[in-house]
Amino acid sequence: MRVFQGRLLSFALDSHCYVSSFRTDDINVPAISQPTRGYAIQRNPVIDENDGKALKSFLTQTYEKYRQLCEVRSLDVVIELLNLADNKQPMELKLATVFILLENLKATYANEKGYIREKASYYKTEEDRRSGKRRLGFQKVLDNMFKDVGMTRNGNTLKDIVDLRNDIIHTAMSELSFETQWKRYVSCRNLIAEYLLRLLSYRGKFSLYDGSGITTKLIE
Repeated sequence: MRVFQGRLLSFALDSHCYVSSFRTDDINVPAISQPTRGYAIQRNPVIDENDGKALKSFLTQTYEKYRQLCEVRSLDVVIELLNLADNKQPMELKLATVFILLENLKATYANEKGYIREKASYYKTEEDRRSGKRRLGFQKVLDNMFKDVGMTRNGNTLKDIVDLRNDIIHTAMSELSFETQWKRYVSCRNLIAEYLLRLLSYRGKFSLYDGSGITTKLIE
């Protein structure tokens, strides 16, 4: 339980979080400390770190779903990659990290839905695979994945992300300006954050990336 809560907080606060101590239900037992080390960096939290009530609501709403999906959707890996992407490093490495993250989410989603994989393509049925029809590429599987949790109208954003992903993965470089790459990185972060929140059955406000905690979005 404590491990799951630490990972959920790592996602909510966009920073590695570990449980340094915990208290049992027995009021006569003092808090139990655990050796912990780490570092703190000012990030762009998904849930306001100064709002204890919001953080408690987030943990209460998402814990059970996270416990159910952690292994099948590799959510520990996803959250670790999300944190790693925000480390101080060149933009190309930030982008490559979130693209690997999206690949991971796509693969676990397709596996959970029973898609049939053949090389870099997916098919919904064995008949589709044999005929070669209705092939599902990276962008289409992502689109299905987002729609599955109620996220629609992602077409143009996904196309921009996939085009940049192809440049970075295949050549490690892009001719796009730094400003454009940064905007697409922000778009990736916002898409991933909203997807994970919806996947974990969260309802409420969350902060958009690079919005300084002021720009928020509501999941109803």
